[in-house]
Amino acid sequence: MFVTVCSPPLAAGRFVGIFVGIVLVSGEQTFTAIFAIPNEGIEQMVRKSDDASTNPEQIRTDVDCRAARPKFDKGAWSPAKISDVTGGGLYLFVTPDVRKPGDAASKLWRMGYRFHGRQKTYSIGPYGNGNDGTFSLADARRERDKAKDLLKDSKDPSTEKQLDKHRQAAARPFEQWADEWLAKKKVEKVKRGRIVAVRNPKTIEVLELRVGYIKDRFGKLCRQDIKRPDVLAFMRSYEAEGKLETRDRVRSIGEQICDYADVEGDGYNPFRNLNGQMMANISTPRPGVTESRDVTRVFKLISAPWTRARFGDVVGLALRFDALTIPRPGMVNEMEWSEVD
Repeated sequence: MFVTVCSPPLAAGRFVGIFVGIVLVSGEQTFTAIFAIPNEGIEQMVRKSDDASTNPEQIRTDVDCRAARPKFDKGAWSPAKISDVTGGGLYLFVTPDVRKPGDAASKLWRMGYRFHGRQKTYSIGPYGNGNDGTFSLADARRERDKAKDLLKDSKDPSTEKQLDKHRQAAARPFEQWADEWLAKKKVEKVKRGRIVAVRNPKTIEVLELRVGYIKDRFGKLCRQDIKRPDVLAFMRSYEAEGKLETRDRVRSIGEQICDYADVEGDGYNPFRNLNGQMMANISTPRPGVTESRDVTRVFKLISAPWTRARFGDVVGLALRFDALTIPRPGMVNEMEWSEVD
């Protein structure tokens, strides 16, 4: 049994599908059958290959950009590079669509150039009408001219494009950097003695409150737009209310957020080094009780209930419990009566 599969040349474009011939030889008798297998996909491929032959040789107008297709070579579709008629290394890179033979999956503007003796490619962006991050023919030519100017100044256009992206990322509003910094603090692990854990929810709640103060005043501004005199005026508003401790805490948080937002490392931080212009916050020293007679005196003071205390003697009970068991004050503050044996 012999099976032969053949088809006319693709350029003919006038056939139904694939022709199959079967010849069966049995003894002295020979049977021959010829039939056709329809294949609309092959006819579509032929039609698209005929269209590919009309691909513009160069990009002259926007009509050529819209008509640009991949090239059909050696029975397969492959990307096409169509140069711009104005030169300068600009070309339209057309990639084929594997699901729709002959159609373009994408059209990208690129520019070939040499930098320090090396051949490189500068990616401008996708072809389009100039909206939503796309580039029309006129836009692509302007971007090429900008890249040429950078080359004249011995700057690599591809490197400068990456730096521009970093600069744009750093130019976010201060409130976005503050939220990102706060989210980091919520999951960041801290070490207290031998214990390593995330911050206490109460600590996070206080951080959120103080970050909110900064966002209300400077949230809509970029870091570079926050000026030192404005920060000083903000700090002095707390001084006017006598809230020196809050002022120092808010200033410290602002300084940390600025350092976090300084992705370029320029060192600009308007919250730093303000002590010379602010009121000194002198705290009352409260040294620890270490002498035996002083410890005895403290225990005597807290042992007897205070009759004038609000809410009964709850605070006195907490002090006596804390002195005898020595837990962290926050643990005593959060303790419930059901936990006491």
